[in-house]
Amino acid sequence: MRLLNKYRVEIVYLGILVFIYICIRSLHFSQIFNFSSEQASFSTTAMRLLKEHKIELIGPPISWRYEGRYFFQGSLTFYALIPFLILGRWDPVASTYWMVLFGAIMLVFLYISTRLLTNRKKATIISFLFATVPFYIDYSRFFWNPNLQFLFSPFVILWMGLFKKYRKTIFLFLVSLTSGALMLFHYQFFAIICGLIVYYLFFSGINVKKKIIFLLGFPLGFSPLIVFELRNHFYNLQTLLLFFSHAKQVFPQGGSGLMGIITSYYMLCPSLFLTLLFLKRIKIINMKVIMAVGIMILIYSLSIYLPVPTRAFGMARDWNYLMEKKVYDIIRAQKIEGFNVVNLGYDTVAAVQKYFLIRDGVKGNWEDYYHNKYLFLITYPQDYMRNPAYEINTFSPNIVLKKWTLNDRYTMYLLERK
Repeated sequence: MRLLNKYRVEIVYLGILVFIYICIRSLHFSQIFNFSSEQASFSTTAMRLLKEHKIELIGPPISWRYEGRYFFQGSLTFYALIPFLILGRWDPVASTYWMVLFGAIMLVFLYISTRLLTNRKKATIISFLFATVPFYIDYSRFFWNPNLQFLFSPFVILWMGLFKKYRKTIFLFLVSLTSGALMLFHYQFFAIICGLIVYYLFFSGINVKKKIIFLLGFPLGFSPLIVFELRNHFYNLQTLLLFFSHAKQVFPQGGSGLMGIITSYYMLCPSLFLTLLFLKRIKIINMKVIMAVGIMILIYSLSIYLPVPTRAFGMARDWNYLMEKKVYDIIRAQKIEGFNVVNLGYDTVAAVQKYFLIRDGVKGNWEDYYHNKYLFLITYPQDYMRNPAYEINTFSPNIVLKKWTLNDRYTMYLLERK
């Protein structure tokens, strides 16, 4: 009771902030959250790993590739999704919403962690930004490896705060161990790891023994990919060297430059740690100014998220999860066998439809587009048989059996191979 009285103001503040965090992310949730190609394929892999009780060392590849050669990230993404998918009973909306609720819990951890590391005022600021900044809102309400990394990152700050307070080696080790594990989600965490190494080796005043223990944590956390490298003749390392030796073909020329990187998901975790570093460095904080800025941020965010969205975040024009669900309900109602699905709108192989089919135990060879008798084709107005995707242009000759108008832009056809 004494503790409740002592921290009453902070508890009330956190309660309000958690409420804001959940409410602003709940606005038009089914229409706005992204469950498309990668979300569906990650969830399908997570489902398979759980059913097969299989240990996978590698996860999704990065976007850069060269002549069929991929550079892989860790498999932690798949395993991190499993609890959310189970809690949501494999329903994408419910499962993703569980991730939103988990983010609200991590908001509390972030506040406590920053308070340990700095003070109450600075913890108040960073937790408010975590809850209300549009950049963080957008990337905290759909399944994706950088998003999961971002939501788990307050654990690193927690161990840092606990080490500062108690100076116990176990917390220092957990800083590096957790950081190494988080890099399995996405390599953007490498920049943060470099910063942590510089700080703890040269500015923290720890002895040599603690420095060695601290450094050991990174490879242990990252060990699944290290094991993969050792078992596969350093496949990732060789791929990286191949990328650099063919840099012009691999890396995009021009692009959006530095500003594009700063405003992209590459800055999710780095921006959080840079904010923490900035707050740690400043001495004087005018809370009246901070409150005024905070109100403006909240009003700006509400102005973005209160209107009904015209598209889901990161998905194709005039398309969202509700459209995917509508398509699946139509497909199941036909009660036919020997079919496959193509979506020319944004994902030729229709990964979301495959997730639904596999989840519900519908039998079929979903990778085979050469021997299917029927094809459900989702398309916008175009001469779809001239589309370069082999999944449709090899389905010839064919006849149209049925047609459904999905919305003003998209139509679905049921084709039969002749």
